[in-house]
Amino acid sequence: MSDFVKLTSDGVGLEFQGKPFKIVGANCHLIQQHGADSNGSGRGRMANVIKAAADKGINTLRIWAHNELTWNSIQNGTKEVLTNPDGSAWFEPIIDPNGIDGLDWAVAEAARNGVKLIMSLTNHWKEFGGIPQYARWASKKSDLSEWELQNIFFSNGKAQSMFKAYIQYLLNRPNPKRDGVRYKDDPTILAWSIANEPRGRVDPSGRTLNNWIADTSKFVKSQDSNHLVTVDVEGFFLTDQDGVKASYLNPGQLQDGCDFIKNVDHETIDFACMHMYQDLWPEESIQHDKKKREEWIKTWLNVHLKACQGKLSKNKPLILSEFSERKGKDESFSDRQDFLKKVYGWLQDNMGPRGIVIGSVVWMISDETFIAEGHDDEERRCIIIDGDGKDGLQQVIDHADAVYRQYPSCNPRHQAN
Repeated sequence: MSDFVKLTSDGVGLEFQGKPFKIVGANCHLIQQHGADSNGSGRGRMANVIKAAADKGINTLRIWAHNELTWNSIQNGTKEVLTNPDGSAWFEPIIDPNGIDGLDWAVAEAARNGVKLIMSLTNHWKEFGGIPQYARWASKKSDLSEWELQNIFFSNGKAQSMFKAYIQYLLNRPNPKRDGVRYKDDPTILAWSIANEPRGRVDPSGRTLNNWIADTSKFVKSQDSNHLVTVDVEGFFLTDQDGVKASYLNPGQLQDGCDFIKNVDHETIDFACMHMYQDLWPEESIQHDKKKREEWIKTWLNVHLKACQGKLSKNKPLILSEFSERKGKDESFSDRQDFLKKVYGWLQDNMGPRGIVIGSVVWMISDETFIAEGHDDEERRCIIIDGDGKDGLQQVIDHADAVYRQYPSCNPRHQAN
């Protein structure tokens, strides 16, 4: 019986120690950064967040397992160690001891509280360095736009080698805070996500991004035979789906080279991810009309469900790995509460023994200090994990309770060590 979360024998669910496993998750991407703040308040704060999350019934956290040249960075650069006759090169990451200590600590703290981790290996966006930083290192150009850098990344061999070097380093790293257990051997980690929200605007046909997903996921599998592998695509479509126009689902992203079905239909992608931002992606006329927005949400969810249980080469599990609703302009949370109730209701309806929906990861949780520091100003989406529950936390708790009534073994309090 494996200590790792695995696919079920039919490939459409998850199991842990021989029992069904459903993900009741939350995003908390800042854990490594604050966890590296061992001499300040950051580590203590994140310890409280992880413990409170487990106490509230969250069994999985999605976090960033990378950080390039930002606050408390893990990777400060790369150095070339081998140049091949064809001009290709191999690199070693320049690791910051304090930054990687923050990630080591985060994995150990999650294990102590019985929480699994989905670990994202890079970010499409400039926050936390991510793909733009690899392109900057490889091209030695610093005056390019974020989109220009993203385009360079997918076509630059050095950038790809730098990224793979970091993957190889991290997966084979012995974690001193886990008695030297290598990351690739640590059952605390549920899955590796090769990237957060990758887009392929460099090639609107979608081929470049899709080939990159295939190549990178295959490389991760070559380094780690224990863990599941996924890719956190947003879920955009290039073509109409069952009479639903792609221009209705994601009108602003048709040029970004993202094709959900092809992106997740790889042997080396174990389960499909999708995100959902009903207040950002559809036409503005839909965003600002509650009835139309709710209809878009239903359509978005069901189109992806149908894709995973009938349009892939074989059916695959599906997770909603980012979703949220902004705080109201009147400072109220009524819209968020209503949104979460409806989304969690859909999830519960499709998470049964025969359902391919394996769970969700709400965006995002933290503490009061996170708000006080101004991090929630832009989109006002944060849920305070140790708050009064009015900001959507109570809906998260209610959902966890509903799932654990059917699947009690998934409760994180059963896994704490």
